[in-house]
Amino acid sequence: EWRVNMVTNYTWRNGPLKDFSLGGSARWQSSSAIGYPLIWQEVLPGTEIMVSDVENPYMGDEEFSFDLSMGYSKRFDKVNWQIQLNLRNLQNINSDEISVLIAQPDGTPAKTRWDPPFQWQITNTFRW
Repeated sequence: EWRVNMVTNYTWRNGPLKDFSLGGSARWQSSSAIGYPLIWQEVLPGTEIMVSDVENPYMGDEEFSFDLSMGYSKRFDKVNWQIQLNLRNLQNINSDEISVLIAQPDGTPAKTRWDPPFQWQITNTFRW
């Protein structure tokens, strides 16, 4: 139902850390419905059908994610060069957790996934 994303980045313009940058991000998502139990519902007098109980869903877990970035930039004549290290999903550095994405009508898992793994990436960018 709810999501919040926050991103920040700071670049030093002078001093001993001139042209270095540090950034981070945080993402949060509230729990969401992953399935519904089945109930009998009367549609006509004496006639019932099985329908999803949308008033009592099975709920998944909240999700939190954290990232960090560090970089350096330099200008060479008309070329701007930047190198950056990006660290994604810091919360999962040593994680081997599995999340349930969809639940069967009896509440057992129907679809699961490994939580997003920790990743690192180095980028070089040239702008002219």
